[in-house]
Amino acid sequence: MDAQSLIALADVVVSAGGTMNREAAALGVPVYTTYGGRLGGVDEALIREGRLRPLTDPRALDLSKRLDGGSSRTRRDPAELLGLLLSALD
Repeated sequence: MDAQSLIALADVVVSAGGTMNREAAALGVPVYTTYGGRLGGVDEALIREGRLRPLTDPRALDLSKRLDGGSSRTRRDPAELLGLLLSALD
């Protein structure tokens, strides 16, 4: 199973990895970062928006089931994505 599918079905993601954290935030999955270094602009913006939470104390971790259970799925038309990609050529 690919990582994006695992993240989409997870109740929570705890990671120091930037890409996994950003994917979780984009998918609406609660996500905590354990990264201790200087954060990039995207991560700082996600923190400001409340979509990414820094985790410095394990007691702050909210372990609860997501209400939608991660089972909701959005089907997208591949032609729409292709149109967006090709519009960059204009």
